[in-house]
Amino acid sequence: MAYKTIFEQIKEDTEAKGQSKDWYRDKVFEKSPDQIITEERSDEIGDVLIRDANRTTSFPMLFNLMFYKYRAITRKDLPYYDKYPLAFVLEMDANSFFAVNLHYNSPKQRIGLVNSLLEDTIPRFRKGAHKYLRSEVKSPYLILAQQEWQTMCLLPVEEFVRDLGGVEIPIPSNKVWGR
Repeated sequence: MAYKTIFEQIKEDTEAKGQSKDWYRDKVFEKSPDQIITEERSDEIGDVLIRDANRTTSFPMLFNLMFYKYRAITRKDLPYYDKYPLAFVLEMDANSFFAVNLHYNSPKQRIGLVNSLLEDTIPRFRKGAHKYLRSEVKSPYLILAQQEWQTMCLLPVEEFVRDLGGVEIPIPSNKVWGR
């Protein structure tokens, strides 16, 4: 039996039942960094063994797809923001990084963007480009192995909210996607 990545395991854990976004996020975040690293194995894809490079870090990594918890410092001025970005990092400095959060696109659009990235082509991102302050990241960065990108972009783990006087109002994802 082939090794299952943590995201394949999460998908299997749903037992073909719809789960809440909180359930999916909890499944991703329930593993400590040591557990994620310990679970790394080789995945068999065709005749080639590829190292599963899921790892956690305390800093963003350029040209990687990352998942983390975030609290926007300017949240009171924003119409909404995603508390759990799935972001591809394009630029960074000591205090911030510029990334495109794929969650601002529908899952179908995310697949197209990820496929371009996997072909080493930077697509034309139409939405989701943001500057993130490292001081506002509230979890370790989960750096995703490339073979995880397609699976992860389909997991419903985004959480769009609007801050109204310190109260977070949920914003439905389909409103953000423009449907």
